Amino acid sequence: MANHGKKVDVDKLLPLLGDTVKVLNTKKEGDVLVQSCDSAVTIMSSFLSSSHDLRASIEDCQKKIDACNRDIEKVKSESVPDDELESAFYVCLCYKHSPKFIRARQNFWMNVDIVDKNKKRMETFEFESADFDACNQLWQMLSK
Repeated sequence: MANHGKKVDVDKLLPLLGDTVKVLNTKKEGDVLVQSCDSAVTIMSSFLSSSHDLRASIEDCQKKIDACNRDIEKVKSESVPDDELESAFYVCLCYKHSPKFIRARQNFWMNVDIVDKNKKRMETFEFESADFDACNQLWQMLSK
């Protein structure tokens, strides 16, 4: 696309073009120009090769990051919330001490300690009723 806003002085341009042709026709200058072009092609080829290797490396890293993110989401979806773990801990504690419930049936009363995960006593209470009623009361307390 021509730029019509600028005027070119043809009388000054022709001598400049002639000088350029003379420089290019000189064997020494032509060899330097060819060597420069060859160097530019070599550099461009090296750049493209490095660029391709770098792009492949970035894509591999991105695939690994995506796989890690999928694994993290999978683990998060399979994990159990803390409140459910705490309830399960209390149920396990009660199950562990179930022989105490059997002995308590004979006496019709039982003494139960609720402890936290550090085995620190949180609450102590007694039941003076049958096993079935005591278990129901215990489940109601745990489900709060």
